[in-house]
Amino acid sequence: AACPGEDERGAVLDLLPYAVPVLRERLGPADGDGDGDVYAESSSRSPNDRRHETDPREPSEEIRVKLHRVFRELLVHASESSGNALAAYASDAVLVLGYTAEDAFWEVVLEACALLEALC
Repeated sequence: AACPGEDERGAVLDLLPYAVPVLRERLGPADGDGDGDVYAESSSRSPNDRRHETDPREPSEEIRVKLHRVFRELLVHASESSGNALAAYASDAVLVLGYTAEDAFWEVVLEACALLEALC
C-alpha cells in the first residue's frame, strides 16, 4: 500500500522540469535573455538604479504574486520530497530570487522573501 501523499509528491517531482523554466521566464525581466545575467552591463550602478532598468516580463502585479506563490510551493514540496530534486533547480531559484527581490510591487518582494526563508 502506498503512503498517503506519495502520489502528490511524485506529481510535484514530475511537474518540476516543465514548470520551473516557464515560471523562471515569466518572473524574469522582459528584456532578459534568460541566462540570468540581468545586470551584467550595469554592475557598477547602485541597486536602486538597476531596479528600474528592466521591467518584469509579466506586467500584472497580481499575476506575478500568484506565479511566485506557485514557484515557492513547488520548490517547498520538492524539497520535502527529495532534497536532490531541489538541488537541480537551485540555480533557477537564485535567478528568480535575484530579480523578484527587487520587484517594484511589495507583495512580490514578500513572496521572494518567503521563498528564501523556506529554502534556508
